[in-house]
Parts: sequence; structure tokens; C-alpha cells
Amino acid sequence: MHETTPRRHHGDTDALGARLDFAVNVRASAPGPELLAALTQELHTLGSYPNAQRNHAAHQLIANWLSVPAERTMLTAGAAEGFSLLGALNPTHAFIIHPGFSEPEDTLADQQVPLTKVVLPAPYTQNLLHDSLTQAVHTTPTANLSRPLVIIGNPANPTGCTVDPTTLVDTITRIIPHAITVIDEAFADVATTITTALPLAATRNDVVVLRSLTKTFALAGLRCGILIADTTLLAPMAARRPHWPLSSLQLAAFEWVAHHHTANDFHHIATEIATQRDYLINALAPFDIHPATHSHAPYVLLKLPWDATTARHIRIAMKQRGVAIRRCDTFPGLDETWWRLAVRPQDSVDDFCHQLAACLTQLPAA
Repeated sequence: MHETTPRRHHGDTDALGARLDFAVNVRASAPGPELLAALTQELHTLGSYPNAQRNHAAHQLIANWLSVPAERTMLTAGAAEGFSLLGALNPTHAFIIHPGFSEPEDTLADQQVPLTKVVLPAPYTQNLLHDSLTQAVHTTPTANLSRPLVIIGNPANPTGCTVDPTTLVDTITRIIPHAITVIDEAFADVATTITTALPLAATRNDVVVLRSLTKTFALAGLRCGILIADTTLLAPMAARRPHWPLSSLQLAAFEWVAHHHTANDFHHIATEIATQRDYLINALAPFDIHPATHSHAPYVLLKLPWDATTARHIRIAMKQRGVAIRRCDTFPGLDETWWRLAVRPQDSVDDFCHQLAACLTQLPAA
């Protein structure tokens, strides 16, 4: 079976048609019943344009929910739209920290922003950033550093590693004094032992934070993101958006989440995910598959005991059995001897391990 490696490869490509999805980092296959009911109730309004006053009120609601100023808050069609709007800041260069989510790099490349990949060595932790970023700056002498971006995930995807935002921003501004630090917190709501950068984005003019409802509330098909930044940064981004930037269904989702979920709810979800993550790690240990990092996220980066050819054969065989695995050769710094698996309930993990054991018995002789 031949596979291509497209530039924009995400877990949804790996998961297409799968019965058991370990490739996509969305917590469930559909929104919960109460949220689904709220969205269903909204359907009768679709004959009308989204109301500007309602849009404004939703921004205020989400800002209060996140404890950030409303004037620094922008609701977006997913975090991906937020990344696409970064080009409105006219960045002179962008340093993308890898292994990491590829969409910010791809959308900025489409907008002809000069890019540098900053690939951290294993174990991909924050203490390795200073030397890696310093080296990247020194090896890119032609880079215009008058208004650059530095983009990183917290927790990072696919490693699940977290950063201390204050230390991160201090490190970046020491190396690149005029940098705007962009922190992708798409998984921060349900990550364990994480410090959010929201207070920095709420008070500084050189920090942008992106959030998402997609992963926790199973809203990938609806696209619900949040961008927090200084008003001087938000203004040029807002100017690029259409007159009706969000649909009524998106506004309904934002409203429902802000009204129904508190920090205690997210703590409960994070605790449940941590238990499921431990179960996944322990279940894979007999296969000599072990975590490559200490993940705080609802996914785990795994180092495989096989060479790339064997790992690819097993992954494709698993897909033929209806089990989706996120390939990692599309992440800079990784190759096919890594997998990223989404955290799933115990019965799904047991099913995964059963299918994996069956695949291993059918490996061609060495």
C-alpha cells in the first residue's frame, strides 16, 4: 500500500473510515447530549444572519469565562483561523518550534512569511529551547528580526510537553527582543500540571494565546477557537475577517460552554484523562512500546521497537483492521518509528492491543 506525505497532514486523514480512532485528538466522536441539544435547538434560527449584538455578548461571555479582558478576546472559526490571521501582523519572520502542530507553519508559508523550523532534540522539553532557538537565529543571519513570531504549543503536539509561559517569554525576548510569542493552548483545558499563558496575553503586547473548544467538546466539525492578544494585535487581524465571522451554531456552542463548564469540570476531565493515559501506557509496555516524553496532554508520543518499514507495515495493517494511528513522520524531528496515540477509554485500549497483537503475529518473516 503506497502512502504519500502531504504537507498538510493531520490526524483526520489517518482516521478516515476507521472504526477505532486513536489518531485524532478529539475527546469523543460527538458532542455530549446537553451541548448537542443546545445546537439542535439553534437550527431553527439558521434562516437569519448571525446577530452582531449576540456576537459581542458571546465575546464578553467567553472573556469572563477565561478571566481576560473582552477587548483582547476574539472568537474564531477554530484555532486554525487564528493562525491564518497572524499574517495580518506583517511578521518579518516566523520561528516554529518543533516537533509541533504544522498548521501555523503551513498557513504562514502560504502568506510568504519567511520561516525557520526550530527542531528541539529529545526529550523536547523547555530547557532545550534556549540553545535551539539561539542556534536557529545564528544560522539564519538574513532573518529580519524587527517583528518576528515565535510559535510553540503548550502542551506541544505531539509530545505533550508543557512550558512555563513566563520563563518561555523571558527566554524568547532575551534571544529575539522584538518577538511576538504565540502559544497554542488547544489542549490546555484538560492538560495536567500546566500553567496557562492567558494572564500574559491579558496584560502584555507581545504574547498571543490560542484556545480551542474542539478537542474537549468534540466540535471539530463546527470550528470554535479563541484568540487572546493585545488590542494593537487584534485590530489588524479583525480587519481581515468577513462581516459575519461566526455562525449562529458557533455562537451557541460558545455560549453553552461558558454557561455550563467551570474550572472544576475541567479538572475532573483532566483527572479522568490522566487515568486513561496511564492505562494506555501500561497496556502498551508488554509490546515494548514506551512513551518518548512525559505527556501532560490527552495523547502520548510513543517510541516504537521496530524499524520504519516494519512500523509502517503494522500501522497500515492496523488501519485495515479499522484502527487509526497517527503517523509521526510528518512532524519535523520525528519519523515512522514514532506513533502518537490519543488517550481513549479502557475498552478501546483493550481493543487496540488485541488488534496489535494479531497484526504482530502476521508480520512477514525477517
